[in-house]
Amino acid sequence: MNTAVPAWTEATPQRRANLVVPKKTCSIASIDNLNWLRSARTYRLLIGTLIALLCHVASAAQLITFEEIAAGGPGQGTGTPVLNFYAAQGIIFKAAALDYSKGIAIANFAHSGTKGIETCIAVEFCTLPIEASFTTPQARVKIRVGFDSALTQPITVVMRAFASEGTQVGQASATLNSNAVPTSIQTPIEITTATATITRVAVAIDNGSTLAFTNGLAIDDLEFDVAGPPPNCLAVSDPDVTLSQPATGLQTQFNQFVLAFKVATADPFATTTVTATVGAQTRSSTFAGFSGPFGPINVSGLLFPGTNTVIVAVKDCFGNAQASTSVVFSPIAADERLHVMAFEATQVVQNVPSSIPLVANKSTLLRVYVNATGSTPAINNLRATLFAFRPLNNEQTRGPVLTEVVHSTNTITATTSTDLKARRLALNQSLNFQLPVDWLVAGAISFGVRFEIDGSPSSPVAIPCDGCENNFGNGKPVFSHFIDMPVMRLRIVGMQYLFGTPQVLQTPRARDFTLLSSWVQRAYPAGVFDITTSMVTASTAWQFDCDAANAQLSAIRATEVAAGRDSHTHYVALVINRGGFMRGCANDVPGSPDTSVVASLPTGDTASGQGPRPSNVTGDTDGSFGDWYGGHELAHEFGRLHPGFCNGNSSDDDQFPNPNGQISDNLQTFVGLDMGDLPNGIAQAVISPFALDIMTYCNQPQWFSAHNYLAVMQRLRAENNLPNLFRAAHSSPAETASTAASARLPNETMVGNFVNVVAAVNLTKHTGTIRYINHVRKATVPATQANQIAAIQLRDKTGKVIRSVATSVRLDSDLAPGDDKIGLVQVVMPVDAAAARVELLVAGKILNARAISVHAPTVSQLKLTTKKLPCGTATQTVLTWRGEDADKDSLTYLVQMSNGRDAWDTLSLGLKSSRLVLPVQPAAALQSRRSRTLRVIANDGYNDSLPAEISMPAP
Repeated sequence: MNTAVPAWTEATPQRRANLVVPKKTCSIASIDNLNWLRSARTYRLLIGTLIALLCHVASAAQLITFEEIAAGGPGQGTGTPVLNFYAAQGIIFKAAALDYSKGIAIANFAHSGTKGIETCIAVEFCTLPIEASFTTPQARVKIRVGFDSALTQPITVVMRAFASEGTQVGQASATLNSNAVPTSIQTPIEITTATATITRVAVAIDNGSTLAFTNGLAIDDLEFDVAGPPPNCLAVSDPDVTLSQPATGLQTQFNQFVLAFKVATADPFATTTVTATVGAQTRSSTFAGFSGPFGPINVSGLLFPGTNTVIVAVKDCFGNAQASTSVVFSPIAADERLHVMAFEATQVVQNVPSSIPLVANKSTLLRVYVNATGSTPAINNLRATLFAFRPLNNEQTRGPVLTEVVHSTNTITATTSTDLKARRLALNQSLNFQLPVDWLVAGAISFGVRFEIDGSPSSPVAIPCDGCENNFGNGKPVFSHFIDMPVMRLRIVGMQYLFGTPQVLQTPRARDFTLLSSWVQRAYPAGVFDITTSMVTASTAWQFDCDAANAQLSAIRATEVAAGRDSHTHYVALVINRGGFMRGCANDVPGSPDTSVVASLPTGDTASGQGPRPSNVTGDTDGSFGDWYGGHELAHEFGRLHPGFCNGNSSDDDQFPNPNGQISDNLQTFVGLDMGDLPNGIAQAVISPFALDIMTYCNQPQWFSAHNYLAVMQRLRAENNLPNLFRAAHSSPAETASTAASARLPNETMVGNFVNVVAAVNLTKHTGTIRYINHVRKATVPATQANQIAAIQLRDKTGKVIRSVATSVRLDSDLAPGDDKIGLVQVVMPVDAAAARVELLVAGKILNARAISVHAPTVSQLKLTTKKLPCGTATQTVLTWRGEDADKDSLTYLVQMSNGRDAWDTLSLGLKSSRLVLPVQPAAALQSRRSRTLRVIANDGYNDSLPAEISMPAP
């Protein structure tokens, strides 16, 4: 008994801190709970007085429960900063509030209610303590602590108290034992000082001399003695608030929206309240004070169905301000369903259901068409994720889903409309998926979709979907098919010429090469392209026509195939329009595969005032009309004819199925797609069914109809000795191998000692001229030709015909009404040492002849000279040489440059001078060149010299 008196009267601050008097039992009667004092009758009166004093203090204590703060739960962000939320009570926090009943919820975690505070939320390896500062010094501070995840070992939580000058004036701690589940916020820690000196407390995890991570440490129910005044007001004017999100009139189908605003205030403890109101209904959320930009963040659960007035109100210690907007919340009805009307995989042109084969390794867009039914008239901001499957067995079932998934590149509004035709006319009416390259390999593939909606709190959305699995009516999966196609090889040759006074070299622009190459790759049915470019000097003075350009281009092709280029390569020439307009043409429209056919075309700027333009340029704004014009002439090389329609277009294709030259019938069966070329300013776009076919002379945009696209596809396969697409599915591997192995197939390379002869013929005037004869060691196996009314024949010294090769006159493809019927004769024939004369015959009549000299010419003394051009830093390189001929024949020259691909590019052919200003090659033609060699070959009209070579430095 007597020993208890000193223990009480001499109790230390720590001892007194452990004396807890429940608020609800504060009375003299509560003395009965103090069992250790019951027999100390001498001090009963004194204790009663002390209990009364303690009860008075307890009833005056301040309690912060954090329940007033709007906060998300664990896993839902970084929490709501508390800061000055309780500034009216004179306390400022450095921590953030969490509602443990939300997000990754922790049941019964908080000490009271559902909320507490932490620091280092969603921040790894964080050691910041949880702090509270008081504007009025305190003598007592008490908290409850816990840990929001498992503890693999015990931890010591320590609270330190500091005076206004920063001196530590108290410390208390508690141990949280190891636990496989979160440790609820129940463990108390309290500091009491003899006088009111505490102005700040910091709560952390004690780890000896090193900093311990405070991630997961949580506190609740902070108690302190006396409420203080708010912090001093630093503001001298009203605050300002600018609301940037949500936009006025935003429509959402989910109770959330993106909030972003900017506050300007000098009060660091200003508070911001966001309120949503519809009629008499109001909800609010308050955020701790700050100055500067806020968000963007997702705000959930604040809206009511209907048009909400959203107000952001800022109140600081000086005044207040607000900004408002409106948000329309239209919840999706419970009876809503989504319906997939069609999957459309398209590359150039397609119908639904798809009938145009997909080319392996070619850029592909999958379009998914969706409508909705139910009480909600439209579902906004719908997007989807695309899945793909390979067949498991004979395309009856799907295999495992491919690991890669694709998200739609856009969102759409799904309405009740079932008008598929209208949806196909615009990219924003379908969900679009750019298929990854791994999905484009040859073979079968099936697709399925899963829908999401922007703003949805769950993904995928829980709206039933019909057709998402992409099955037939019998439940079998729908598979799309990618087929292998040959490499499409194209050589684009710029043909430069002199024009003007003084004469200036006129060359196609880089953009002309680039856009033609781009158009071909976007529109032609191949997945792999080998497109090369070069620049040559025209051997005919301007103004030459396409027949003269094609004659030179044909000879160039022969010499380049002989020098290593693949014999399946198609050739087109670009002629700039600065000196005038050269109408384009191919030198034939072959009825069977024939890669020796060439074409030339004009090019230039699409804008007026930049030189003469084609009459059907209207609608073309990309800066070069050589792209689609080249696509037209190249299609002639693949056997495509004119369907008629527009601007004097001849009507040669009596199989063309569509009215008015359209790419589709009037039922809109087919819709085109230009995949675009963003680096060159070409946007991805739907090509209307009523757009015009590339083989017409109609205005732009022109594109491939399914009729011509499929025909080019078949011809490209045939040129490379692949079977017809229909027959391919029914041909045995042995048949295919046998066909490929047969000798001297048209368009393949043959090796020997040949002469290549190119002659121009005018059937209307019954005239003709042998233009080029070149010796070649490799040549293209000739294709079968109909109507062989012409011939190239050789005679010996006695006049005897020793060889004759019959051939056709290949008429130019794009002759205008009233033009003479002109064309080319192209023949490859073996060299005959006895030949003394070469003759061109048409209908048995000799139109032109050349004598064959005895001696071949020679070339020597090659020299390169480089000089800077005036008014700039550009340089000009000139090649000179010496050509001699014992027979005193007039010589022309072939100049070529090695291209780093075991082949040679032609710089000039038929050149009459022994001097050449080297053409500036397109950038693509000079790629990967470390060193280059130039060679010159002289021709006396029949005989070729040996090549003379000189090395030149790399560019």
